[in-house]
Amino acid sequence: SLASSWFSLNVEMDESYERREKEIADLKAAAGLFVTDEPEILAGSTPAQMRWREKCQNGELEAFIQLTPENPSLVQTFSIKLVG
Repeated sequence: SLASSWFSLNVEMDESYERREKEIADLKAAAGLFVTDEPEILAGSTPAQMRWREKCQNGELEAFIQLTPENPSLVQTFSIKLVG
């Protein structure tokens, strides 16, 4: 699958792709449309980690991504939540 080519094996073991897809769709529906063109970068301690926020009609979506140290990198951790 496309997801398995982007994500490391632990990601699906932590939470199924189907559940993640539904969670993201539910969060997008609750947040509404993006209201800015650029995300607010909150933290990026290394090139392989990033936390950012996207302002939306009904709050902000905050996301975090961490990549594996291999080449090519895969997504090792991804989370998103509605804040504000």
